[in-house]
Amino acid sequence: MAEAIAEPDEEPTCSLPTRTLRTRSLPLGTAGSWLGPARWAPVLAAATPIEIPARRTVVVVPHPDDEVLLSGGLIARQIRRRVPVVVVAVTDGEAAYPGLAQGPLGARRRREQVRALQALGVTPLSPFRLRRLGIPDGMVAAHEGGLADELAALVGPEDLLVAPWIHDWHPDHEACGRAAVAAAAHRHPLCWGGLFWAYHRVDPTAHGQLALVSLALDATALRRRNAAVAAHRSQWDRQVGTAGTAGPDPVLTPDLLDLLQTPVEHYVVAS
Repeated sequence: MAEAIAEPDEEPTCSLPTRTLRTRSLPLGTAGSWLGPARWAPVLAAATPIEIPARRTVVVVPHPDDEVLLSGGLIARQIRRRVPVVVVAVTDGEAAYPGLAQGPLGARRRREQVRALQALGVTPLSPFRLRRLGIPDGMVAAHEGGLADELAALVGPEDLLVAPWIHDWHPDHEACGRAAVAAAAHRHPLCWGGLFWAYHRVDPTAHGQLALVSLALDATALRRRNAAVAAHRSQWDRQVGTAGTAGPDPVLTPDLLDLLQTPVEHYVVAS
C-alpha cells in the first residue's frame, strides 16, 4: 500500500538524549569521530569513497527508524537531488517492546516514520513513494520469498536497491537483505547492503573480503539525518507502561546513537 507524505508543519525539534556513558566497544577516534569497534576499523578504512549514482533508489526498511539508521544520509541526498526514491516499509515495528500493546505502538511508529521522512527532506512535491507491506514484526523470514517477489517487481537494471546487509545480525534485517539479493539476481539493479547492528554484533573478518563503499555526508545531510532519528522518539525515549508505570529501556541507547554523529555511511556492495 502506497502512502502519501504530507507537507511537514515544521522540522522536528525534539532533542536526542545526552550521552552519559561510552562502552568500550565504541572507541572515539583522535578527531572525535566514530570509527566503529576495533574489528571494523581496518575494514571501514579500506572502503572506497563514492558519490551516490543518480539512479532511482529503492530502500528496503525492516522497521520504522531503519530508513534513518541504515540510509538516512543517502535518502536525504537523493531527495535533495530530486532523484526518485521508493521506501519499502516491510513491518510497522509493532513488536519492538514486549509487553506493550502492538496496535498502538505500530501506529505510533508509522507516524514517526512519516515525520522522519519529512525531516530527510521529503515533501508532497518530492519524487517519492512510501510503500507499506505490513509484514508482522519479527516474522520477515517467514515471508522472505514474497518479499523478494515484491522487490523484483519494483526494481530494474537501472535502479539502486538498498537493503540491510545480509549479515546485519537482526533476523528481520538479514531476511530483508537476502530478499533484496534474490530480487537483484533476477532484475540486476545495483545492490547495496546497509550496516547498523553489524557494527556491534558481527566480526567482519568472518565474512571474507567485503566490497565496502563509503558515502561522505555534507552538513545538510548530517543535520537532516539527526533530525530524522529524533523523530523516532519511541525508540530512544523510555516508554510509559500500563497504568502509568515505567516502560522498558529504549532500543536506541546513547551508545548506538553515537553512530549518527559521524558524517559517513558505509554499504556492502552485493556481488
